[in-house]
Amino acid sequence: LVAPTAPLAPIAAGSTGNADLVLLSATGTVGSLLGPHTVDFGAATGLDTANLVDLPRARVTSSLFGFSGQLVTGIGFAALNAGAAYDIDANFSLPILAGLAGFGPVSWLMAEAEDTGGRVSRVRVLLNTLTGQIVPGTGATAIPVVAAPSGPSTGSPLVTYDDVLNPAGVPGGLGFFDLTATDGNGRRWHLLRPDRDGSGATDSVQFPDLGANNVAGLATGAWEVLVEARLVVSVTLSTADDFVLSERFRQEVNYARSQPVTFTVQ
Repeated sequence: LVAPTAPLAPIAAGSTGNADLVLLSATGTVGSLLGPHTVDFGAATGLDTANLVDLPRARVTSSLFGFSGQLVTGIGFAALNAGAAYDIDANFSLPILAGLAGFGPVSWLMAEAEDTGGRVSRVRVLLNTLTGQIVPGTGATAIPVVAAPSGPSTGSPLVTYDDVLNPAGVPGGLGFFDLTATDGNGRRWHLLRPDRDGSGATDSVQFPDLGANNVAGLATGAWEVLVEARLVVSVTLSTADDFVLSERFRQEVNYARSQPVTFTVQ
């Protein structure tokens, strides 16, 4: 974060490479949090917090005007506090942020937990890089659990999942669900559904019937279906019906991913 350095040498396939990173005190070139920020992943209902793949990942990221996604501008560390709550601390690069000033960077502290079943809950909170202060957010998002199918479907299936988003819970909030179906050949079908109501209960999405219109779709057989939930803060006057697709990533606040569920399609 202070000066460019060469990456680690490539490692053999299947091996693991480690690098020791020391949390630095604030200097003229490195910023740090005013104090650790606690994220309780116990609030992410459906996440198996007793079986995480590792400690939660932590990063400082920045949204830039004109660019999709978020740029990594700092690295963080998670330490278990109690239960499923983790203290997150981080360093971030002041030279990088100064170099990107023309793109209006908005910085976030990100923490992400993943369990051994592939479920993910990620939360971002606003970070004031001048003071190191955090603006508290809405907490970790629950997992949008996909309901198991009652049996095989003839043609494209109906997918039901838990509605875990409440866009009205944050100023300028927009909610989106991404549904992805993958067939046995690895081909994917991606659907995007805006969420306009509060959290709770379930939502259902019918994948379109392509066969009736003689349009090639995914191969019949086993489809792996997963659902991703995104809560976005709009800073461009966008709405759930009028937005740039990349805003879902650039202005993402909360994210959650379900475990894949197998649907049999005939």
